[in-house]
Amino acid sequence: MFTFSINMQINLNSLQYNRNLFFTSLKNIQQSSKDWDKFYATNIPSSLELHPVIFSYINPDDKILDVGMGFGKTIFDLSKKGFRYLSGVDTNQSGIDFAEEAIKKFKLKGQFNLKNANAQNLPFKNKSQNAVITQAFWTTIVDSNARNDVIREINRVLKNNGILYIADFGQTPQIPKYKNRYEIGKIKGYDFGTFEVINEKTGELEYLAHHYTKSEFSKLLADAGFKIENYLIKPVQTRSGNTINGHIIVARKVADCC
Repeated sequence: MFTFSINMQINLNSLQYNRNLFFTSLKNIQQSSKDWDKFYATNIPSSLELHPVIFSYINPDDKILDVGMGFGKTIFDLSKKGFRYLSGVDTNQSGIDFAEEAIKKFKLKGQFNLKNANAQNLPFKNKSQNAVITQAFWTTIVDSNARNDVIREINRVLKNNGILYIADFGQTPQIPKYKNRYEIGKIKGYDFGTFEVINEKTGELEYLAHHYTKSEFSKLLADAGFKIENYLIKPVQTRSGNTINGHIIVARKVADCC
């Protein structure tokens, strides 16, 4: 009876722990999405440029999807370089509206397909894209389950041997400011590397962000059927002007995911 009572208490504690983890995870996903949607067009945080390495893997006739397109900066850059079949998704409608107006105003040539959509449910057919580009996108995905959903969707829409390009922010604990942010985030229940970005003028939460390690990206890609073909770690600037570690990755789809 005593053993049963202990086991039952352990099971109840485990159930409560898992329940708390679930709701914390759900809250993080909802909070991150809500925070990102509030930015207007060109104020959407973005500071990374396409690294030249990507152009060794894509061609102007390729169908290319920009996941987390913001206000369309990457799409504009690709269009100017002669890429003609460009799609983009974002949950921020003001960014999409801005991009569509810019395409008309500057008479950009090509076929553009811009959609308000969540990366966990991409509105594209299976194996329809030659390449997927994610620029400063994964930093907004602070929940590990959501990351798995997104990488599965990217795998689904990529053709066999399709290319995934990632440019994103890496953990930089050697800078005290960021080490402190990671540690505070961990205390608040986030994964290590996740932290709150606070508006210095208002003191309000702007959004949640996650900085990655090489092992995190390597595991995410390997588990989802990708082979890394190029991996660079180099200094990059954040939107606030800080210089931190950046990850530039080119990975090839070698298998259908899960």
